[in-house]
Amino acid sequence: MAKYRRIALAVTLALGVSLPALAQAQDDGDRPAAGNPAWGLCATTASKVEQELGLPQHLLTAISLAETGRSGPARQVATWPWTVHDGAKGHYFATEQEAVDFVREIRTDGRRSIDVGCMQINLLHHPRAFTSVDEGFDPAANIRYAAKFLKGLATTSRSWEEAVAKYHTQNPTIDEDYAPKVLAFWQREQSHAADGGQVAAREIRLASMTTEVAQRTEAPRMILASAASPTQMAGDLSSAANAAEGPAILKRVFDSAR
Repeated sequence: MAKYRRIALAVTLALGVSLPALAQAQDDGDRPAAGNPAWGLCATTASKVEQELGLPQHLLTAISLAETGRSGPARQVATWPWTVHDGAKGHYFATEQEAVDFVREIRTDGRRSIDVGCMQINLLHHPRAFTSVDEGFDPAANIRYAAKFLKGLATTSRSWEEAVAKYHTQNPTIDEDYAPKVLAFWQREQSHAADGGQVAAREIRLASMTTEVAQRTEAPRMILASAASPTQMAGDLSSAANAAEGPAILKRVFDSAR
């Protein structure tokens, strides 16, 4: 929530904004694997805290996407908990420890305005938010502090949009696009949740049947290496069906992916 320029924001073309140079440069070469559990930490924790503190569903995730969003699995914008903004530019780290070590290092060099974690809490403007740098990167501690701060702002605001703008900065002339970006992410998350049941059921079915195919055919590597995208998976499985034993099983998976 610093008054300075935020971490480079990665948003989808559907939102009308392309990936910034920083995010593209890092993600093209060092994007964590799709199965990395860190991808879901911020969103999962945000959902729990929203219920706990009575905040609108998906709002905290939307803020986290605006604050830490990077190109994630299947090129979808996703939150990343090991994110740091040092007052000049943003950094994505592969592990929590790397992020913690970096913050300690730049603080030793005299840097004070540093944003950390899922909600990019600024250590200069919120000096009592955490008992340690490590706690600042704990998703639960980071998001819970942000949620309470946002809830307090809401009591003096006319709308959640206004509260979100204040979360970013108390100066309305700084980064006027921030609140609209958050609201766009919020709308996206609400839309995803609306069809989430159907999507989740299909993904579970695909995962189960793909494992079955891999165990029974001669093409397990190609199938298990399929992208998270159902379309990509369908293409890979279709190819496998032409070259592997067990065509009936493969056809079932292919039909499920369409």
